[in-house]
Amino acid sequence: MFLVDFQASNGAVQEGPDLIPGPGQVRIAVQTAGLNRADLLQRKGLYPPPPGASPIPGLEVAGVIDLVGPEGSSDWLGREVCALLAGGGYASQCLVDVGQILPKPEAFSWAEAGAFPEAFLTADETLFQKGELQSGERVLIQAGSSGVGSAAIQLAKRAGAEVWCTTRSPEKIGYLEGLGADRVFLGEADHGQKIAELGGVNLVLDLVGASVLEANLTALRPRGRCVLVGLMGGRAAHVPLDWILAKQLVLRGSIMRSQPSEEKAAICQRFMQRWQEPFAQGELKPHVHATYPLADWQNAHQAMAEGQHSGKIVLQL
Repeated sequence: MFLVDFQASNGAVQEGPDLIPGPGQVRIAVQTAGLNRADLLQRKGLYPPPPGASPIPGLEVAGVIDLVGPEGSSDWLGREVCALLAGGGYASQCLVDVGQILPKPEAFSWAEAGAFPEAFLTADETLFQKGELQSGERVLIQAGSSGVGSAAIQLAKRAGAEVWCTTRSPEKIGYLEGLGADRVFLGEADHGQKIAELGGVNLVLDLVGASVLEANLTALRPRGRCVLVGLMGGRAAHVPLDWILAKQLVLRGSIMRSQPSEEKAAICQRFMQRWQEPFAQGELKPHVHATYPLADWQNAHQAMAEGQHSGKIVLQL
């Protein structure tokens, strides 16, 4: 097989031995792999793969199952799927536990399928499992044009929530409204106060981190919830604890990559229970901003780092 090795001095695609699945696993002949900011952090040495995971970068793929593990059913062979990984996506082959697989909808392109798992499964889990979002509530999605943010807008809107979101770019307002956002705010220093003056929100899905924490706490209604997913805006912040006490707020963290396989399988099951029909019909789709050949992964990373994209960037094999 061929793969990307961050340790290679020139960044060229390398050759490696073919992978053999173990019990409960299948091998996917990879067609596409979605980029995530975790990939950029891993490249810098700031986000190593969890123990036992592939050192190859890449947290989500789409492709065709071409080999099953011992005692695995041959019914898997030839299926077009997308999958959630702890690592290994930047390669022509990857191994994955069968519980972390979703069927590729016929309406999806390979690029859309490769961009789907990490964004939509994270959005679903943080909105409904961690954030306990209910129909009729109001949710604020920080960094709405990100991959997870774009997915969260679609899911929250379908669940009957009022969806507000933020962006740093006026040019992205139309994109966010097209996804279903009811109101879009520019991520200025006082946006939390503006939101509070408009009645506040029940839930914040925070894909930014430290730089917006105070705005989150300001924007939340009494007994509101904030689920922290990303740290693009910094890792450390001053937290006004009196606000949390007085408003009886809940602040939770959520992470996907280091979850055990059993929990990732449960996350996939919960998603399918909630969204199987619209997912199968292609009504829930990631927006693919750009695709790059695997050999051009460094330019893909640069595009993601610049942050001018909306939705997802995808590598094609």
